[in-house]
Amino acid sequence: MEYFETKSVINKDTSYQELKRHLRKPNDRRFLILYPIPCLAFLILGIFIQSIFASFVGIFGIIIVLLIIIRSKLNQNRAWEQVKENSDIAEIVQVVSFTEDSIKMHDPITNGTVYTKYDHIDRFAETKNMYALFTKANQVFIVNKVILAQEQKTEEFLRFIQDKCKNVRWKK
Repeated sequence: MEYFETKSVINKDTSYQELKRHLRKPNDRRFLILYPIPCLAFLILGIFIQSIFASFVGIFGIIIVLLIIIRSKLNQNRAWEQVKENSDIAEIVQVVSFTEDSIKMHDPITNGTVYTKYDHIDRFAETKNMYALFTKANQVFIVNKVILAQEQKTEEFLRFIQDKCKNVRWKK
């Protein structure tokens, strides 16, 4: 039995822009925020005490952070390019439905279906037009907020997710 079902059109210009800040795992975001602090401290310390080693450590650390950010952006762009190359389209249609024990995602273009148990859901993010459920491996299920609102099932859906996904972290 399916409790909820939504159809979402995912493309690089709208969906990706809305989800961009949620695509990195929380530990990765924490690293990219906290790691530069000691690097800057080493750089400043190295300048003040005129230590080449401390300055080098600071500069090297900052360069590593910048390379990680650039690589991450390139990987995200490459993923979209692969979608366009494989399916010759610029957007993905994703039908997501929720059953008693799993989330079912169906892609009408490839006719592929993926089932994921609720205990694999790690994060829940809300944007202007969608809800996004992320697995521990960072796979994302997008739920169209507009469709839920039109059917007046938004509150029911949120309660359902809270019941089924016990360990989920909620982000807005």
